[in-house]
Amino acid sequence: MEKMLPYYFGKGVFSVPREITKEEIRNTATDFSNTALRSIESGFDGVEIRGAKGYLLD
Repeated sequence: MEKMLPYYFGKGVFSVPREITKEEIRNTATDFSNTALRSIESGFDGVEIRGAKGYLLD
């Protein structure tokens, strides 16, 4: 079995994770809602929100 390495070898600089503020939570929820509404208005039947690792949905 191939072992996964605990290192990042990709490109890009990533900031240190931090706790999201209450205002950022409200803004994120509003952004998701607005995106869903625009998608429906554009003719889509539904919207899928990916909850990988539960970062935003937990």
